[in-house]
Amino acid sequence: LLEQQNEVSVQSETSTAKAILDDYSKTEENLKNEVSMKEIMSRLTSLVDESDIRHMKNGQKDILSSLESSIDVLHNFNNFSQQLFTQTSTDFQKHTKMAKEMRSDLESIMLRTRALKKKIEQYESEQEKQNV
Repeated sequence: LLEQQNEVSVQSETSTAKAILDDYSKTEENLKNEVSMKEIMSRLTSLVDESDIRHMKNGQKDILSSLESSIDVLHNFNNFSQQLFTQTSTDFQKHTKMAKEMRSDLESIMLRTRALKKKIEQYESEQEKQNV
């Protein structure tokens, strides 16, 4: 039983040691990668002229200010459009209501006109019968 416990403890110590070595090798690889990334970055920065970088930054700043002013213009236009839409929609509702009322008024006038026309036709036909 003691031998089995000793074997288990030796195995656990061995696995712990392997894990520590793996971690160490991983950190060593990370350091190597970091160093190689720094080398790559330094080589890239040496390829590009500082004035070119400054020129690109100034161009980006100009574009940014242009975009910000465009955003302000669009924001003001949207606010104006919203106000105009609100006003126009209320006017449209009023005009729609007025058009519906006018239609019902015209229909009523047409009905009365037809009724008067029938009465006049009847009256004329009675007058013709009396004159004949």
